[in-house]
Amino acid sequence: SEVVLPDDEGAALAAADRLIARFDAPLLLNLTLDVNGLPLEDVYPRRLPDLYAGQPVVVTGRYSGPASGTLLFRGTVGGREISVPVAVDLPAVRAENASLGALWARTRIDQIETALLGSDGASRAAHLVEIETLGLEHSLITRRTSFVAVDDSRVVGTGPPIRLLQPVELPRHVRYWGVVGAPRGVCGAVVHGWGLTVADAERGELMIASVARRSAAARAGLYRGFVITTVDGRAVHGARHFRALVERAAGREVTIGYRNGAGEEVRAIDLARW
Repeated sequence: SEVVLPDDEGAALAAADRLIARFDAPLLLNLTLDVNGLPLEDVYPRRLPDLYAGQPVVVTGRYSGPASGTLLFRGTVGGREISVPVAVDLPAVRAENASLGALWARTRIDQIETALLGSDGASRAAHLVEIETLGLEHSLITRRTSFVAVDDSRVVGTGPPIRLLQPVELPRHVRYWGVVGAPRGVCGAVVHGWGLTVADAERGELMIASVARRSAAARAGLYRGFVITTVDGRAVHGARHFRALVERAAGREVTIGYRNGAGEEVRAIDLARW
C-alpha cells in the first residue's frame, strides 16, 4: 500500500511508479516456510504471499517448548529455487515478548473469521467458542468479547453535575460552518427556486448554509460548506451582493462558481439547466 495526500502534487504518480517497480521485480515467488524441526504450530498466514522489496512478510506462530534453530524460507526467483535461512531463538520465558501472544491470537481470530464465512451448524458454534476463548485469554475485543470500564473514581461534592464543553481541532480542510451551519444573526440570502441558502462567513466569504433535499442545488452537486465565489463571472462580496446579482439575473440562466471544502477551485455550473 501507498499513502497519498490530496495536496501533495505529483504524489499519486510517484506512488504508482513505486508500486510498479516493486511488482516488476519480486524478490521471492511461491514462498513457503520450512520449520526445519522446530516445535512450531499454528503458523499464520497458512499461505505466504510473494516477497517484494519494501513489503515484508510477517509470520506469527506458537511453539510448544524452548528451542533454537533455523527456519528456512523457500521460493523461486528467475525460475531458480532458493532457500533463505533465518536463525531463531525460542526462549521459555521472555518478559519483553509478552505482547506477541496477543498478536498471534489476533491473527488466529482473523483466520477463524474467514472460516466462519463457509461454516454452519456445529462447526460455526465451535469457531465462535474459540473466538470467545482467545478474546478472554488475550484481552482482545472480538465479536464475542468486549471491554467493560469500571469507574471507581472519588466524587467530591453533592451538587448536580457540571457540563463542560471541550473544544477539539477540526480535521484539515473541514470548515466549521460546513459542519454546524451558519450561526444565528449573520446576513444571509435564500434562493427558493434553487433550494439554496447562503450566509456571510469568516474572511468575507459567502458560504452555503443549507441545501434542500431533491432541490436544483442538490442535483447540481452543491453541499453545505461550499464557498460561492462568482455569479455570471462576477466576484461575489457577501450575501447582499449575491442576492442582488441573482435578482438581476431573474428569468434567465445563471452560472455560479464555487470552491469546495478542500479549498479547490471548482468549475462553474449552470443552475438553470437543473
